[in-house]
Amino acid sequence: MSPQAMQQCIQDYFSALSNKDCDAWLATFANDGANHDPAGSPPNSGHAVLRQYFLTVSASFASVEISADEFEMNAAGTIQTLWGFWDPTAMFAELNA
Repeated sequence: MSPQAMQQCIQDYFSALSNKDCDAWLATFANDGANHDPAGSPPNSGHAVLRQYFLTVSASFASVEISADEFEMNAAGTIQTLWGFWDPTAMFAELNA
């Protein structure tokens, strides 16, 4: 897979997230792709589970935008594994303030 293809997939991931477009977001993941969000938590694996995760998170916020994650890409140019590095305790404390 070319660096350009990897970069495009990552751009598509962030665009879909910002637009709260679940189908476009899922298209960036392999069928058996996993999301460890936040890192260290059990993975959300497979499109059905990832869809539920996305819908739950996106329903909680008027807008969603993140700036960086760690991606493992596969040969097909989709995300195999993603790790989101953030502190859920701090985020929820901020939301409840």
